[in-house]
Amino acid sequence: MESKISTYALITGGNSGIGKAIALELASRNHNIAIVSLPNSGQEKTIAEIESTHKVKVKSLEINILDEGAIDRIVNWVRTESMQIQVLVNNAGMGYASHFETLEDSFICNLLDLNVKATTLLSHSMIPFLKANKKSYILNLSSAAAFYSMPYKAVYAASKRYVLDFSTSLREELSSDGIGVTAVCPAGVITSDEIRKRIDAAGFVARKSALEPTQVASEAIKAMLNKKAKVVPGKIATIISWVRFIIPSGIQRKLIAKNFKKAI
Repeated sequence: MESKISTYALITGGNSGIGKAIALELASRNHNIAIVSLPNSGQEKTIAEIESTHKVKVKSLEINILDEGAIDRIVNWVRTESMQIQVLVNNAGMGYASHFETLEDSFICNLLDLNVKATTLLSHSMIPFLKANKKSYILNLSSAAAFYSMPYKAVYAASKRYVLDFSTSLREELSSDGIGVTAVCPAGVITSDEIRKRIDAAGFVARKSALEPTQVASEAIKAMLNKKAKVVPGKIATIISWVRFIIPSGIQRKLIAKNFKKAI
């Protein structure tokens, strides 16, 4: 028997990593799932896993969210499929660890378009759908990087600071409409063997604060449903996020630069 709940959770990048973990977490709470992700990126396997373990409906759209007109296509898909969107998860994003001067212009533009522009425009487009429910939620993937100036991750950290500030501001605007907005700010998340190697190379603190996607998803969804402004998953990462109020910013930047330089 499928879920009797008619509403959907729309998740960008929902076929792998944190996005997949969030999809499975929401499905376990009887939310129907709408996945938006890149073409040929393993959606069929994710859909099969969700449907085999949870009695919910799963719909999918394969699209590059950076393509011109992609946001409009997502909106038209939601309308055509008659989906009542109750949860929006802006998960799709990209990062790096490198010298700023070595980055290609196209890479910088893609990062900002995905982390900042797509999150902003999709949120804007989904608000009318979210307002149709008595209670709705937006979950935006920020990062613990949002709390710091980050040498060797300068553009990434700045983009995630935008996501955090955008989320907390939008939260106030939409509170009277019954829409909660939560920013999740994880430290390192072990989404692949390559990421694990980067985390290991970044040093002791990075290793101890890193989490599996399932733990991030669990804590993120719990905070979202409780309409928290933000959440830093993991006890160690939470403690580290408060250290910024103790250590002078100049020393923070030097320590961060030293650790991330190891991962380049």
